[in-house]
Amino acid sequence: MRDYRCTLYVSSCDSYSDLWEGFFFFLNKRWPDCPFPIVLVSESKTFGADGMDIRCPRLNRTDRKIPWGDLQLRALDTIDSPYILFMLEDFFISRGVDGDMIRQCLDWMDADSGIGKFMLRPARAERGVECGFTPFRQSLKLDWCVNAQAAIWRTDLFRRAITPHISVWDWENIASRYARGWPERFYIINEDWSDSAPIYYAGGGVVHNGMWIEEALQLLRRNGLNIDVNRRGVARGYRHKPPFIVDDIDGIVKMD
Repeated sequence: MRDYRCTLYVSSCDSYSDLWEGFFFFLNKRWPDCPFPIVLVSESKTFGADGMDIRCPRLNRTDRKIPWGDLQLRALDTIDSPYILFMLEDFFISRGVDGDMIRQCLDWMDADSGIGKFMLRPARAERGVECGFTPFRQSLKLDWCVNAQAAIWRTDLFRRAITPHISVWDWENIASRYARGWPERFYIINEDWSDSAPIYYAGGGVVHNGMWIEEALQLLRRNGLNIDVNRRGVARGYRHKPPFIVDDIDGIVKMD
């Protein structure tokens, strides 16, 4: 059943369009019954995948580059849902998504206007405070409490966190400082509860310094996706810590 309370908001840009096939392949494989409308945020390119309703607003059709923050604000102007599920295009989901838990988060937010955000991937930065929303804990709003990891945000709060000329890296740093004074509460999942996270992927994404990591290419090839690595190159020898989780035919394995 469709759930229009939330939009799956995939933040990207035209220069990363070569990642879209892999992102949506694993989204569809790991969450085939995703109930939310999907918006792919980029400048001018479009993308479609069989069986998926992906809207591409085409937010900048000129040759003039616009900052990340301006792109997000333009995208938010096209969204009517009270919540967004924010993701980046290099988060290739590596195990089944717990859609029931995500819907539970939305129900909690419907019932309590003081909840601003649920981070859906385990957080290493802090342990948080016990609360009534198992397996989540309330964030202490330490450094990087605002970040680009997968999270359910109140749409108006996400907008409040962004200024037009900001980059995504400055946004994480500056908005984290502002967030300490916001009344809305943030919730996280501790890393030692990682098996309970509703969405799981390699925290650093599938590219490093703009280049493919070798483990990601193995994941793609195992699933029959052929990627032109010449476009961005390969970060030879780079490994995620903890190891990148690879979806294999026989189950999930960790690269040694």
